[in-house]
Amino acid sequence: MKRLTLLLVLFIGVSTFEGETKAQCTSYFQSLYNPSSGDVDFTTLCTYDTTIHPILYQWDFGDGSSVFGDNPSHHYATANAYLVCLILYVGNGAGCCQDTFCELVDFAPTSIEKTPGWISDLAVSSSGKNVSLFLTLTQSQHLQMSLVMMTGRIVPVHVSNSLLQGRNEIELELPDYPPGIYLLRIEDLYGNSVSKRFMIY
Repeated sequence: MKRLTLLLVLFIGVSTFEGETKAQCTSYFQSLYNPSSGDVDFTTLCTYDTTIHPILYQWDFGDGSSVFGDNPSHHYATANAYLVCLILYVGNGAGCCQDTFCELVDFAPTSIEKTPGWISDLAVSSSGKNVSLFLTLTQSQHLQMSLVMMTGRIVPVHVSNSLLQGRNEIELELPDYPPGIYLLRIEDLYGNSVSKRFMIY
């Protein structure tokens, strides 16, 4: 199934702690438009100490709706940009941790369906500052790549002039990039593009 990242802008909250014993937690999620249901599916990718309970996920979908749960789906009535926030609560009392992650989701199903026909699969795997890109193409393509940083800065990524039909594996070394969330944008010569986000630790 073809997937297109909905992310445009990222905002990261800061964990808050109280008391002497401090829990550690980081709120994070991914969103994906489901053309079968017309909903946006949200997947929590939070990190925290699994030995601490309770764990609570509170969602604000940006359209006046909210819900509690770990992997919800939500239906938006109209195409628009919605600021979605996930508040993560880990534990209770003085040692509890609370962290908030928000992302601006551009809900526009008609544009989502225009996924470039030359791509059949896209995945990014990161280990430290070594990032591997797995790109499966239905035909050979001349592609341009760039990284969008959280500050909005766009940095070109230099790759081979032509990528072959089938599975391509590209190693990206980013030693000078600070930890955080990035958006990888891949574009053909006609301006058709697809994006994928990943984290550098």
